[in-house]
Amino acid sequence: MENAENFSPVAVTGGSGYIASWIVLKLLERGIEVHTTVRNLSDERKVGHLKTMQKNFPGQLSLFEADLNIEGSFDAAIADCEALIHSASPFVISNISDPELELIRPAKVGTENVLRSADRAQTVRKVVLTSSVAAVHTDNNEWKNTSEGILNENHWNSTASAKYQPYSYSKTLAEKAAWEYAQQQDHWELAVINPSFVVGPSLSKRLDGTSSSTVAGFFTGQFKQGIPDLHFGMVDVRDVAQAHILALENPEAKGRFILMSEEMSLPEAGRILQNMQNGKLPVNLRVLPKALFYVMGPFLGFNWRYTRNNYGVPVKLDPGRSRDILSIKYTAIADSLKDHASQLVNDGLVSV
Repeated sequence: MENAENFSPVAVTGGSGYIASWIVLKLLERGIEVHTTVRNLSDERKVGHLKTMQKNFPGQLSLFEADLNIEGSFDAAIADCEALIHSASPFVISNISDPELELIRPAKVGTENVLRSADRAQTVRKVVLTSSVAAVHTDNNEWKNTSEGILNENHWNSTASAKYQPYSYSKTLAEKAAWEYAQQQDHWELAVINPSFVVGPSLSKRLDGTSSSTVAGFFTGQFKQGIPDLHFGMVDVRDVAQAHILALENPEAKGRFILMSEEMSLPEAGRILQNMQNGKLPVNLRVLPKALFYVMGPFLGFNWRYTRNNYGVPVKLDPGRSRDILSIKYTAIADSLKDHASQLVNDGLVSV
């Protein structure tokens, strides 16, 4: 990239996370010094792959403990860093007992705490925030209410709440807090990455993330009775990581960037994975009727409002800015799903 800006060290929050782990790896591969945060340095299940990176890239990666809810806990990690990628945020969309405690507070207050640490460092010149298309819209049918017939970076989620789609609500509040904070200072510039549903191989051997658990569900019998007709914009995790780095380095990269390779339904994803495994998966490829999902949905965490607004409804998102400004070349989602499934099998997390 011509006129690319160089930043080192770079602080990455939530380094054990699905997306952040790839961001850390790609920065290290570029020879950049990285400071990354985790909640618990002694949790080998979540930190082991980062410690392996430390061995593979001697002297480049420093690990710090930090908690989104604790003011000042990110100070040490961000001190002396020239850039910050804030990726730490809870991603939970079902089985939520306390949305305020589990999602909203750590997302919004955590973002404010991290940005205050960046200010105190006085060395940060650019911040890249990991947001989501959940901050653009709540339900798939919302594109029907736009004059453009498609959702883009000018649109904001205005329909989520603590009671309906609290994850989307948390991402919206967190991103708005970041933009408000950015306007109150002149030390650093802000760029925001808004990925759609992320798939692709994980660098850690975990199934507690929504992306990995969704793909694993095709192996574990979750869709034995059929597959719900739910549609998502999808993007490869490696493309998401690359987008963060391109947004960091490109001085023209300002504002929001929707990331999406293509729109795909769960039944389409199921067919790809079933073909990959030569028909051996415990999956019924029939599409569940909408009436049946109205009955089953509440037991799976999907209320009637969600079903009405999303079932069988395609996603329409415009990722044009990411292609034009970040020059992203997206991975085909069929390849992302195959790589993700292979990683889960090779790591012994699922079997065929």
